[in-house]
Amino acid sequence: MAIRRALFLTTSERYINIVLTLLTTVILSRLLGPAEMGVTVLGSSFLAIAEMIRELSVNNYLVQHKELTLDKTRSAFTITFLISLVVSLLVFALAGAVADFYEVAGLKNYLHVVAFSFLLGPFIAPTNALLRRELRFGATTFAGLASALIGAAVAVWLAWQGFSYMSFAWSSLASAVSLAALTVYFRPDFSIFRPSLSSWRSVVAFGTTDTASNILYAIGHDLPYLIFGRMLNAEAVGLFQRATMLSYLPSRILFSGIAPITLPLLSDLARKGEDLRKTLFSILDYVTVLQWPALALLALFAHPVVLVLLGERWMATVPIVQILSVARLVSLPTGLVNSVLIATGSVRRSLMVNAVSVPITVAVMSLAAMHGLEAVALSMLITIPFYLMVSLFYVRTVIPFGWRELANAVGGNVIVTMTTIIGPVLVMAVEGHGFAVPVPIAIGCLAIAVGGWLLGLSLVQHPLLGELRRASDAAADVISAWRMKRQQSKP
Repeated sequence: MAIRRALFLTTSERYINIVLTLLTTVILSRLLGPAEMGVTVLGSSFLAIAEMIRELSVNNYLVQHKELTLDKTRSAFTITFLISLVVSLLVFALAGAVADFYEVAGLKNYLHVVAFSFLLGPFIAPTNALLRRELRFGATTFAGLASALIGAAVAVWLAWQGFSYMSFAWSSLASAVSLAALTVYFRPDFSIFRPSLSSWRSVVAFGTTDTASNILYAIGHDLPYLIFGRMLNAEAVGLFQRATMLSYLPSRILFSGIAPITLPLLSDLARKGEDLRKTLFSILDYVTVLQWPALALLALFAHPVVLVLLGERWMATVPIVQILSVARLVSLPTGLVNSVLIATGSVRRSLMVNAVSVPITVAVMSLAAMHGLEAVALSMLITIPFYLMVSLFYVRTVIPFGWRELANAVGGNVIVTMTTIIGPVLVMAVEGHGFAVPVPIAIGCLAIAVGGWLLGLSLVQHPLLGELRRASDAAADVISAWRMKRQQSKP
């Protein structure tokens, strides 16, 4: 029951957050162009690596540690505060040089503003981690949603007022301030903020390895944007980032709800000495039965999706979205591998996953960048499967399983994916517009796809079908009770 409630709360937060992000994207994509968005992406990509250094994996340390004490919590806060102060000063000092390197003058002001938000991180991370460790997902859900809403409102209002890319910088600061205030409100234990270095070895021993892994992941994710900014231009950066964002949507929508509880749940099971294989297979089964059909549909209907969400001046992203959607069919949900390895105390293996895959990924994408954005997208047909194989290799060292077991766990979802897309494909073939499907027809195809998806679930007897039936019965009971109450209230 506790797991179901946690899943409901975190899923609700993430889904509302995603809807909020989509609405914000729809508005801002019509207020800001690719070049303006490119400045924001360059700034955030540069800061992403600095953020990994600043955090020192305090969240994972506090959630996963078996024997957490007040001294260890204080040490975690103190170390991250000192690192945050140094990183903030460095970002502030280097902002001008970074702006000159990319020949984007406005990048300096963007980095100056966001650097201030780094100073709030040490007050957010420990408190949020302790709330998660205590499974107080109601508090983290409210704090996350409220801060996201404040950030989105600030971004839209400032963009409307003509602040251009700086609207993102100020919204980032506003979101950080509100999140810090809310997390402390829900857990007003100021004793954890008392400076102490008594357990610094424990924090650094864990944090150094995990942070190195996170830095490598950030390099693999964000360095290509920095390369594009130098080799191409800010507009190309903006276009590729928006295409990447759309290709990530299925994974974000489907896995974001369970991502916050994955590490606490797996860590709890590992501490109890339970077999994690069944849980891992269950997560993969539920995620792929949703993610594979969604990615296939996104590849088919990228044109109307881009038109609706981003607008006409972003149509150059359509072929990139299609290629990336196909590539991500063989990707694991973001954060799952890291959660599995950290929960089993194998943080060094998490580092090795990125140490092996990131250099290859960056090298391949850098070479592809010489031939344009579509070539970069095509290169991910190589880099994403490579990352998958490296990830599974290291996961199998801590959770032994056979390839046939894995195939049996998710193999039926191939059938579900085929039954989902066959109807829309037939409609597109008859309709004659190719991939440039008109929006009304795309909406009709989506309805057909849902029917095909449900048919697929029934054919393979997927356990999600039972969950949907229980949810439908619960909704019917609520409606019935509401109608009865309404009838009784009538004179």
